[in-house]
Amino acid sequence: MQTAALLVLLSWLGVFAAAIAPVLHQHVHDHVHSHDHQCLVTSYADGLLSAETPVVFLPLPVLVETPAELIPVQFPILRSPPKVFSERGPPFLG
Repeated sequence: MQTAALLVLLSWLGVFAAAIAPVLHQHVHDHVHSHDHQCLVTSYADGLLSAETPVVFLPLPVLVETPAELIPVQFPILRSPPKVFSERGPPFLG
């Protein structure tokens, strides 16, 4: 899982670097300057791969420090007796 995430991240960084630096893009293709050249790098550089995802701003939670004296102590209540898996002990090997 981590290797797949790393591979996706490195490929995105490679496309981004080639879109910014035409010299890197030219190392990948020889026909970069031709009129009919279309690839992922040129689409990204032209802005054709922008996502239309809305940005959502959520308020941060309010953190309040409560003194330890004011926190009620809660003890677990057993509603039924604990279950015993076996009534017998281990087998005698002797």
